[in-house]
Formats: sequence, C-alpha cells, structure tokens
Amino acid sequence: MAVTLGPIVSATSGAAADRRTFGELVDELARPYDADDTTIRALAADAIRAAIRKFNAMGCWDWEIQSVEITTSANVSSYALPQAYKRPLSCHLLAASGGLRKDRISYILYNVFVEYSSLNTTGTASAYTLKNQFETGQITFYPQPTSTAYYQLDYYRETPRPRNDSEAIEIPEYALEAYMAEAWYEFAKRMPAERRGADLSLLRADASMARARITSFVSTDFDMVRVR
Repeated sequence: MAVTLGPIVSATSGAAADRRTFGELVDELARPYDADDTTIRALAADAIRAAIRKFNAMGCWDWEIQSVEITTSANVSSYALPQAYKRPLSCHLLAASGGLRKDRISYILYNVFVEYSSLNTTGTASAYTLKNQFETGQITFYPQPTSTAYYQLDYYRETPRPRNDSEAIEIPEYALEAYMAEAWYEFAKRMPAERRGADLSLLRADASMARARITSFVSTDFDMVRVR
C-alpha cells in the first residue's frame, strides 16, 4: 500500500499471495448452517470482524509490524501513514531512498510535543511524534524539514477488518486459528439459542485456550528477548 499526496509515503512490505480470503472464513463459519443464507453469512462476517477487533485491543502482535518509507519535503512537517497504528517501534534516517538505515531519531509523546515544541524551528529532523491514532495516523517531524530526506518508520498497525469476500486476511496462518476460535464464539452469541450447535461456555473456553497458546508463542524467548 502506498500514499502519494505531495510528499511520498510508501510501505515496504506486501501481502502474501496464498493468504485465505475473508469469504473463505465466512464460508467456514456459515457452512454448518447454510453457507448460501445471506443472514447467516452476515452474522459470520460480523463475528470475524468482532474477533479481529478483540485481538487488536489485546496488545501488539508480531504480524502487525509494518515498515513505511517517508520522503520529506522542505517546509512540510506532517505526513499521513498508510493505515491506523497502535504503537511506534522506531524511526531512522535513511542514506537514500530504499537505502540503509543511518541515524535513529527520537520519539516524543504527542501531548509532550504540543506542550513544549514549536514547528517554527527548521533543520534536519531529529525527533518525531505520532497522532490521529484511531484513523490513518500521522507522523510529524521535528524540527520542520528544510530539504528532501528519507526516513523509515517501523510501527505496529491495527490488523485490518475486511469488508469484501475477496479481501485477503492479513493474519498469518499460525495465528488465524486463534482468531477463528474467537469468531466461533462471537458467531454463536449472535445465533438463536436453539441453532447454536455448541454450548457458549465450551466455545468461550476453546477461544481462551487458543488465545493463550498464541500469546505464549509470541512471548517465547528468542534473540529479541535475550538482547534486552
């Protein structure tokens, strides 16, 4: 995904071609009932999106890390990100477009930035802040850039909630079953009691177990943990 509005913001990663689509997951939930019933399919779609919202609220996950290259222009401080973000990881000045990371610049909390910083200051950006967290997101550099420069921002984004059946699910296969366990529970909640096909407490327990497994997997010690 890329945003090109004046200054350039371009993502540095792309979606894999073999990901399952939203429609395939809706089929999986609806098939035991009636995969052709529009009401059933709508309930299944709502359940999947609810599961994604829940996981988005649980924290930051490895598969949500995104990199974006930002090309700054003189006298322009702020740039829109390609999607909503959760937390910043780092921002580096690049040697050139698509080049190696050169210098890391500091992050400033937005409330601190607006209280103490002035965008009347110009020069080579040495710090950045982020705002508009719940929509597309926006990065602001400080001081205000005076020339073209290239930066790479790494951050946790929100996992997108698909709308169309053809959209690829942007969740790795090893984590998707945890999302689907939560979706089965959400789906059952939306169904009349006589049509649920499974006890809500069993589905809740299964979803909790699946979430615990993927949380344990993500938090397992490896090089990133050992260097801290």
